[in-house]
Amino acid sequence: MPSVIMGVTMIAFMPWFVRWTVGTSTISPDTDPDDLLAGKRQLRKGCLHERDQINRAARIIAAQAETKMNSPKALTVIGVIGFVFFTGFAVLTYLALGSVLGFWFHALFAGLMAFYVLFLAPWAKRYRQRARDFAVLYDAHRQESR
Repeated sequence: MPSVIMGVTMIAFMPWFVRWTVGTSTISPDTDPDDLLAGKRQLRKGCLHERDQINRAARIIAAQAETKMNSPKALTVIGVIGFVFFTGFAVLTYLALGSVLGFWFHALFAGLMAFYVLFLAPWAKRYRQRARDFAVLYDAHRQESR
């Protein structure tokens, strides 16, 4: 029963969470999926495309990159806290029960949290910087064309 309540709560709050995560930078529903994928590629490349629809989609994605959930600082804090938490539980489980399934579960999650800190946070930092650079390039190009 508690899992049903948690599932219903998650479904009820999902629209709010998505709006909080993406803010006002939402992709239009009539955006071509191919343009969206090409926009993501252009964002990674850091240069403008010849089609304005692709550049516009990439600019919206760049604005979404500034969300709180993608913050390198937030990922680092979550990763460090999770690493300390799960490592502590893994050590306590090992000392109390030995090498049981609970130990390996906690050790796996401690490794996942270390991955957050070592790889995901630096990746997010680079991704956000590329998004900022693309946004500046796109905005400058828009100002020139006016």
